[in-house]
Amino acid sequence: MEHGDGERAAKRAEPSASATADGGGEEDLLSALPDDVLLHILARLRSAAFAARTSALSSRWRRLWALLPTLEFCPLDVYRIGPALAAHEAEARATLLCLRVFLWEANAASVAAWIPAAARRLSGSLTLVNSVDDWEADGGVFELPCFENATSIRLGLGFLGIAVPASGISARLTDLHMDTFQKTPVCSVRLSPRRTARRCEGSLSGTPGGIDRFTMHSESLLQLKLCDLEDFEQLTLVTPALRELHVSGCFGQFMNPARLVVSISAPELALLEWKDAYDPSSVQLGEMPNLQRLCPGTFLVYGPNDFVPNRNVLRLLGHFRVMHSVALKLFCRPDISHRQYLMESMARLPGNITNLFLDVVSNGHSIGAISFHILRVSTDVRSLTINLIQVNLSTICLSSFKRLANARIISEVT
Repeated sequence: MEHGDGERAAKRAEPSASATADGGGEEDLLSALPDDVLLHILARLRSAAFAARTSALSSRWRRLWALLPTLEFCPLDVYRIGPALAAHEAEARATLLCLRVFLWEANAASVAAWIPAAARRLSGSLTLVNSVDDWEADGGVFELPCFENATSIRLGLGFLGIAVPASGISARLTDLHMDTFQKTPVCSVRLSPRRTARRCEGSLSGTPGGIDRFTMHSESLLQLKLCDLEDFEQLTLVTPALRELHVSGCFGQFMNPARLVVSISAPELALLEWKDAYDPSSVQLGEMPNLQRLCPGTFLVYGPNDFVPNRNVLRLLGHFRVMHSVALKLFCRPDISHRQYLMESMARLPGNITNLFLDVVSNGHSIGAISFHILRVSTDVRSLTINLIQVNLSTICLSSFKRLANARIISEVT
């Protein structure tokens, strides 16, 4: 038994021919593994630069990293992105499914040097994040090429600006997210006609400065979020398949409404969340026969008369004659002394409301009068859900809801 074990140990100690050929002096067991197993190991390194360094291990590993379906680069790898994509492009067997690039205060020229190669190679998702300290700086503008086979594009550009090709971003795009980019006069996004029925989402958010005009044409977009893009002057959406639209912080509550030009064509829209300036003379929502849920901005319960954000909420509510579901958010200041009660200005809600949702930030104040006023101006409500925020629920008198005249109303405090 012991003699046999010694022979096996001696055989394991003998270097293999492949190991001596590489000059390692030790048996290379890893290199004998199949390519897919080795690629799985390299994928765990996360960094494309780290994966490329494994070429020094042996000839078996050389350029194996170029077959990785996912490449990720950190800020220190900025000068390696172009060569790495070129090496990946040279491998006929390689398919790039995911590209993640994280930069630090990169300028437009450095991004423009490698992003065309990425557009040619990518058949999946792109994540590009450029972190910055100085938001007021100008890193320049680069052209975002057409990613013909990309399915997801997520951009956080910091102080960089982009120019979008007239041919469109992608014919297969199912997810679009643009966040924190530099001010550019015009941003026009065209998503080519859809080839599949997969969910297509878009999201656009930004920092102070934003962009002046934004245009999107898409046959496939199903959901779009526009958030914190200050000083919009023009918004045009032609999205015949759009189902959900969320807009907040883009126009400025106190902006002169004469400057706003909003045109939205979304006949299939089912949910509209509009927490922004609204004036029917400059915001054209178009026909929305399938709209089921309306979410306006926050309404101030106690405050100055003709409070502009309140006026935006009332105008939006008045635009729709009927609505299946309405979600309102009501806010009470902690100190309501010498402040006017503003709920009386909400004289009507859309008719035929089946579900009414109230988010109330009461700051300890009674909400009885508020609730009864809402029910008086909307007698068609069949289900009322009240969500109390920052309130001790034990102080709420639930018996008051039992005295409602319309017995069909279901009152819930969640």
